[in-house]
Amino acid sequence: MENKIVIGSRESRLAVIQSEMVVDYIRKQHPEYTVSLLTMKTTGDMILDRTLDKVGGKGLFVKELDKALLDGRSDLSVHSLKDMPMEVPAELPLVAFSKREDPRDVLVFPKGMEAPDFSKPVGCSSLRRILQLRELFPEAEFKPVRGNVLTRLRKLDDGEYGALVLAAAGLKRLGLEERIGRYFSVEEMLPAAGQGILVVQGRKGEDYSFLEGFGEEESLAAALAERAFVRELDGGCSSPVAAHAQMKDGKLFLQGLYYQEKDEAFLKGYTEGRPEEAEALGCYLARTLRELYEKRRTGKQGMIGNVLVLYPGAEAAGEHAEDAVCGPDGGLAGKGGLETGGLEMANAAEGCGQVGAVAGKGGLETVPDMANAAETGSSEAVPGLAAPACGKVWLVGAGPGDPGLFTLKGAAILEQAEVVVYDALVGQSILNRIPEGAKLINVGKRANHHTLPQEEINQVLVREAKAGKRVVRLKGGDPFLFGRGGEELELLTANQIPYEVVPGVTSAIAVPAYNGIPVTHRDFCSSLHIITGHKRKGEAYNIDFEALVRTKGTLVFLMGVTALPDICEGLLKAGMPADMPAAILQKGTTAGQKRIVATVETLEAEVRRQGIETPAIIVVGKVCALADSFEWFEKQPLAGKKILVTRPKELISQMASKLREKGAEVLELPAIKTVPICPNEALKGAIAHLSEYQWLVFTSPMGVRIFFDALKQEQKDLRALAGAKIAAIGAGTGRELKERNLYPDLIPEIFDGEALGKALAEVLQSGDKVLIPRAAIGNQELIQALETVPEVCIDDIATYDTVYETQSLIDEKAEFEAGHIDYAVFTSASTVKGFAAAVPGLDFSKVHAVCIGRQTKAAADALGMKTYMSEKATMDSVVACVENLCQKETFCG
Repeated sequence: MENKIVIGSRESRLAVIQSEMVVDYIRKQHPEYTVSLLTMKTTGDMILDRTLDKVGGKGLFVKELDKALLDGRSDLSVHSLKDMPMEVPAELPLVAFSKREDPRDVLVFPKGMEAPDFSKPVGCSSLRRILQLRELFPEAEFKPVRGNVLTRLRKLDDGEYGALVLAAAGLKRLGLEERIGRYFSVEEMLPAAGQGILVVQGRKGEDYSFLEGFGEEESLAAALAERAFVRELDGGCSSPVAAHAQMKDGKLFLQGLYYQEKDEAFLKGYTEGRPEEAEALGCYLARTLRELYEKRRTGKQGMIGNVLVLYPGAEAAGEHAEDAVCGPDGGLAGKGGLETGGLEMANAAEGCGQVGAVAGKGGLETVPDMANAAETGSSEAVPGLAAPACGKVWLVGAGPGDPGLFTLKGAAILEQAEVVVYDALVGQSILNRIPEGAKLINVGKRANHHTLPQEEINQVLVREAKAGKRVVRLKGGDPFLFGRGGEELELLTANQIPYEVVPGVTSAIAVPAYNGIPVTHRDFCSSLHIITGHKRKGEAYNIDFEALVRTKGTLVFLMGVTALPDICEGLLKAGMPADMPAAILQKGTTAGQKRIVATVETLEAEVRRQGIETPAIIVVGKVCALADSFEWFEKQPLAGKKILVTRPKELISQMASKLREKGAEVLELPAIKTVPICPNEALKGAIAHLSEYQWLVFTSPMGVRIFFDALKQEQKDLRALAGAKIAAIGAGTGRELKERNLYPDLIPEIFDGEALGKALAEVLQSGDKVLIPRAAIGNQELIQALETVPEVCIDDIATYDTVYETQSLIDEKAEFEAGHIDYAVFTSASTVKGFAAAVPGLDFSKVHAVCIGRQTKAAADALGMKTYMSEKATMDSVVACVENLCQKETFCG
């Protein structure tokens, strides 16, 4: 960040005032910093005709600010904590909390009035508020109201509403305290979680030591407890969940509201404990209220206002609890002690990343480990904030290997993972989707070889979830099809850890399909049976082979390669015809796919003769005879080829997609990462004087994106480019411009810097001014060619840096040395250099490199690779080059 700090803020007056509080603090404590505000209108600010639950929730107030942080246009964002979604991206941690302003809700009257006018509706968009207001004002009607505070006040004074319910904190910060007609006590109206607290959000890995002293420990503890309570109940903007915590005599006192939609009823309760137990307190209270409600609900529809008060000094299962919690109408209203119904504090805390808390007299007691519980899953800036308070596990099926068979839901969940526990059978292309920064745990399960025993894997899932993490258990195929997912769920359930299961495409279906074998066919069979071929060493099969033979259906044995002789012998002894077609299918859906088709009697001998590698599946049935007729995968031009594609980390690889369409297995290596230079005063100055340039020159799609992000930041649109012509280095850059309705005036025939420079030099006039926003390590041949034009003025402005990337999941060096990768595709000289940095010690003569252009080929040649160059500098031409090389191999072979 150097000494310049840009703070992102919504553009409403209240948001700006709140952000300026942070600006003022930094300027006062660190005068050496230059601090500025970047304001913007969020989607939530623009959609005012619908309530938040109808348009996407609280995330609509932060996504534009989040993007600015991720893009490097801002260094911090300031939010009202109550407006923050409960799930915060790990790469954008919350780094400081302000001292809490008045957290209460208030009633505001129209100007000149000293009481609400209940002949008109009360403006209130929150169901949380409405539920509690109905207890206080049963005669009132409530109507949604949107807009910022000043907009709402104007609607009130114009006679649209008889009163408004607002947050005291916002009115006080706006200097409008005199508009408050009545304060609601926290007991009357539990506020939204985080109300009155400002939160500062930053980027993972940055140094925010300059904010030391801005935050407050009391606010931090309150925020953790309140958000854990709401998160545990899956509360959002549309859910009337409420929580408020405050310190009293060194203890954290937490109140919460639980709402049950099916009965339209709610409960209130409270508990207390040490501030270090904040998250565990939130989860405990939420779970206790939810369990008590389910135990005591009457099932009466419209039962509004059931209130249970949980006294912190009561016994965990007091002898008078029955009388205490049951009101005169049989509902849950009443006073008295705390009844947990067997839900101990230790269990309640387990899903929250906390350990060791127990229920008892005087609130919560603590065992030694509890003091350190808040540190689990901490971010670099503020302990406990980078991850959700209550962890969760997803059992995700990764499919058989082809990334095209990975489900959309599985991919979306994997993108958000903080911990990934993965098997050896997960395809490399899917492993490459694991987000940067996620903790990786390889449990390496293969037949007769487990990196960790299953019991330890189960414990790993529990431990990581208790640390408050989003844990993805990534399994080849499907989690429940001999994947032992059920065993893992048993321990998660016992520890009350939330989980979801995302089914995967099983190899039992996909691998035969990729080999031209339909597992069912009306002319051959009417059933399919999937059997585990794995057995414990030294033990006999516990399989009823006679029953399988009687089905006359297709039999698929998973994990049965080593037991092939036993399987064939068992089927033959059970009466299976010796000439029944059978197949063994190796590494299906990948470049290593191989098929051996024989009979039950001869399959073992054919496997010994031809050889087979694991993983493989065995298929027995008449449908196997269709493989040669129905084969399709092997007929694709790049079938059986494994190709490495290097790319910038932040880009989706179109090259990989084109190669996969031809049948190749593609391993994507994020060799480089582009990082925008921010702040960029040189670019900002150039944009301010765009009218002076005769030419804009773009040398990469990334350069186009960053330039137009900067243009937007300076609040300029396409009209600012009216006086300039545009040159682009190639088709990819040209497409990026065309997406913005801009069509280049010049694209050279050869797509490299030297050709672009020569082509542009031919059309430049003496004295022309040229702007080139591009990478900091841009090719100098472009500049040298342009400098041949008399009196030309060139502004060569660096807009992004190129950083070389490494990853630990896949050993590319070993893959090349073993001959598993046929070709490596490079689309720029920088990706060649990034690849070299990622595989130190590799003998580059083993790399067959297909290069997009002359400069890329030169970089590969310099490393000693065996190089080939596409006819044109386009992705289609590169794919054609790979295809031609593979055809020559086939012909020569």
